[in-house]
Amino acid sequence: MYKLFVLMLLTSVISGCSSLHLYDGPKRDINKLAHIYANSSQVLIQSIDGTPYDHSIFNLQSKAYILPGEHEAVVQYNWVDSPSVGGPAEHSLPETPLTKKICFNVISGAEYSIETTPIVGDDWDVFIQKKISFIKYEKIPLTKCE
Repeated sequence: MYKLFVLMLLTSVISGCSSLHLYDGPKRDINKLAHIYANSSQVLIQSIDGTPYDHSIFNLQSKAYILPGEHEAVVQYNWVDSPSVGGPAEHSLPETPLTKKICFNVISGAEYSIETTPIVGDDWDVFIQKKISFIKYEKIPLTKCE
């Protein structure tokens, strides 16, 4: 009986922590919000609009709900030292985490993923894709940060 209670408690905690609401005020209809998330373990969203992104064990790949419009995110790239991304022969791993600030515009009801691509050397590119269908994504333009 005790094990069942613990299992039910953990399930409710995990499911309750699966999304973040990064806007002021009461919860809103999710169809009137945009959803954004980091698409791989190489990307960590540090903050959106200055609000820290929760990286607890339950929220590593969580979707965040944000209002439609212009947003600013700070993104950290976690370098993977493997031949598929240049490997040790072409890259020296940086001492400090690599972060970039990006700005973008989102619309309500849409889902967006933050993606990264390593570039030669220690540089990397960050971009955002809007989900069009189950398997189709469309890259959206980043905007100029103020």
